[in-house]
Amino acid sequence: MSSSGRGHFLRPRTYGAGTAVVLRLHRELDDAALLEAEDAVLDAISESAASGLVIDLTAVDVIDSLIATKIMQIVRTAHCLGAEVALVGVQPGVAAVMVELDLLLDEALVQPARTVEEGLVCLERVHERHRQPARF
Repeated sequence: MSSSGRGHFLRPRTYGAGTAVVLRLHRELDDAALLEAEDAVLDAISESAASGLVIDLTAVDVIDSLIATKIMQIVRTAHCLGAEVALVGVQPGVAAVMVELDLLLDEALVQPARTVEEGLVCLERVHERHRQPARF
């Protein structure tokens, strides 16, 4: 299930709790490329029953408001499909736009991390918390 589009590269990764889809976004990210990536990610999550999504923004230095909003839409949609989400490699320019647009990362929806490997560890921790019995 490896896919390469104009602005992204998609591949599955196995981690302790299951499978995660890793979406690596490239520098030349535009609206059309992000729409293509969104379709590919959601199809991959549905087809593989992936329990996680890692969005890797390491190669993206700056984004505009439409791209930032679309990324957060992908996060929310993946979460609705049952996938926990880690957003990794966020560069200062990207973080600045997200803060300016008040697209702060809701930790119930997305786990911030520096690398894909750290993102997978974050996803594993989230899944461990969900497996623990509730304490009353």
